[in-house]
Order: sequence, then C-alpha cells, then structure tokens
Amino acid sequence: PGHDTNQSACQDPQMIYITDEINGIPDHLKQGATIPGMRKLLKDLPADIIEEVNKQIPRDEKTGELKYPKNIQLNGYVHQIFIKKLTDMDGMTACQRLKLHSPNEVGVANVFVSWTLESSVEKTLDTLENYCIENKLPLNSTFFWVRDFVIKQN
Repeated sequence: PGHDTNQSACQDPQMIYITDEINGIPDHLKQGATIPGMRKLLKDLPADIIEEVNKQIPRDEKTGELKYPKNIQLNGYVHQIFIKKLTDMDGMTACQRLKLHSPNEVGVANVFVSWTLESSVEKTLDTLENYCIENKLPLNSTFFWVRDFVIKQN
C-alpha cells in the first residue's frame, strides 16, 4: 500500500518473493543462480584449492604464526579467493560466467541468501536444495542471490 514501484511476485502461495525494479542497479547484481548451476561452477574448482588457499594465509611478522586458521573444507573464504582469480582474468562474476555456458541456470534472483563464509559451500547448497524441496519450489527456476556468485570479487 502506498508503494509505487513495479513489482512481480512468485506464484508459490507459501512464499512470496518480491522483486522491485530499481533503476541504476547493474543487471549483474540482480542475477541469481539455480542450485544445479552453482553446483556446475563448483565442479570447475581445482582439486587442491583448499591447500592452495591455505598457502596464501599471511603470517604474523613477529611470531611467524598464521594470522587466520587454516581452512579445512571448501568454505566461503576458499571459494571467494578462487572466484577472485577468475574475475581478475575475465572481469566477470560467477553468474555472468555461468550464463555464457548455461543460460537457463541464471535469472533474476528471487531468493536472497546470507551465509557465513566459514560455512561449507556444499552444505549450504544442500540446505538450499532441501529448502526448495520442502517448499515445493522448482530447482530450475529458483534463482538464489548468493554473494560469491553475484558480486565481482576484487
């Protein structure tokens, strides 16, 4: 009421997602990826990504100790470092890259996800997939806005 913007809502009666058309926001920041799309991107990660990222953890100049704990799983920290390398090479976000090869896996985001970088990426995707199943949301048209996949990591 009293809100004068163009809005579209998901047809799911249990959950309503509203997307306001906001001028001035770059299109790539409005994108989201499906669970299958995000899983496709994860398959591109090098097998030794966790070890490579752990080698880059800075050390305290005085003590020589690591400034941050070692990563023990593919979490948001590890994922962002890899995504940053790709962004540095091609200037694209993960969603933009995915859209080139799998255009149906990227669309206007209709679910926003906030998660801690310490969390396992795989467990986060499993949780989102379970959310879709429990709420009868289609996996092929539920587009999740997840920072790592939408924002250029620089």
